[in-house]
Amino acid sequence: ATHDTPLWERTQLAPLPPAPPVQQIAKMEPETFFHWLGQLMHDNPPAREHVAHVAQFAAFGLTMRQGFAPDTLDAETRDGAAKGYHAAMATLREGAGRPAGVPMNGWNCAPAAGEWQDRFMTRAIIALRSLGQNTVEESIYLNAMTDGTGQALDGRKEYRLRFAAGSLPPAQCFWSITAYTEEAFLVPNALNRCSIGSRDAGLHFDPDGSIAFHFSAQKPATPEALANWLPVPPSGPFRLSLRLYIPSSAAINGDWVPPGLEQIT
Repeated sequence: ATHDTPLWERTQLAPLPPAPPVQQIAKMEPETFFHWLGQLMHDNPPAREHVAHVAQFAAFGLTMRQGFAPDTLDAETRDGAAKGYHAAMATLREGAGRPAGVPMNGWNCAPAAGEWQDRFMTRAIIALRSLGQNTVEESIYLNAMTDGTGQALDGRKEYRLRFAAGSLPPAQCFWSITAYTEEAFLVPNALNRCSIGSRDAGLHFDPDGSIAFHFSAQKPATPEALANWLPVPPSGPFRLSLRLYIPSSAAINGDWVPPGLEQIT
C-alpha cells in the first residue's frame, strides 16, 4: 500500500529570528550576563588604560583570564553581585529613557556624541538605547519627545515643523527626520514611509521658499501636506529623530538651531 506524505513532513519551517540584543540582555539572569561579559573580555581585551577598571571585577569572580567563576564565591558575594546587576540595569534603563543633550526648541542634541572617553555610564546608555553614534563631524542626532512649548508628543494630535527659506538643516551629505514609537520601533504605515528629508523627491515648498512638514497618524487632506507628511503612531507618546550627515560648522557650533514642532490639532 502507498501512503501520501503528510503535509507537515513536506513543510519547511524557517526558524524564528533571534530577539534583538537589547531584549536578549533584558531577559538574562545576572550570572548569564557575567558569563558572557567574561567571554567578551577574554576575546576583546580592554585597552591598556582600562585594565585597572576591569581589575575591580575580580571582587565578584570576573577576570579576563578565567571569565566568570561563580563557584569561587560565597553566597553573600553572589547575592551582592546579582543585586548590583539589577540596580545597574535599572539605572541604565532610566538613563536611556531620558532626553539626552542640550534642549533646543524641544529638540535635544548631545554635543559630544561619539566621544565618550572614560564616561562608561554614557557608553552603556548609548549601547542600550541605540546601535551607537558617530562623532559630530560625521553626523548630528537631534531627538524631539516634546513640541516647541515642552508638551509631550502624542500620536492623537497633529504637528507641523516649518523651516523658513534658507534654514533647512545644514548637512553637506543629507538630512532626514524619522518617527519612532515609544518602544523605539519604526511606525508601520501604508506608504511605507519611515523617514522624510533632503533625499525625497516631490517635497512641497511654499511660494516664499519655506517648507512645512506634517506629522500625524491620519493622512493629510491636501496633496501639498501629503507630500511633506510623515506618519506617526495612532496614539500615545512618540519621538522624532533629526539626523544631519556631515553637518556644517553652523550645526556643530550651535549657530543653527532647528525650529520647534507646533501642535496644530
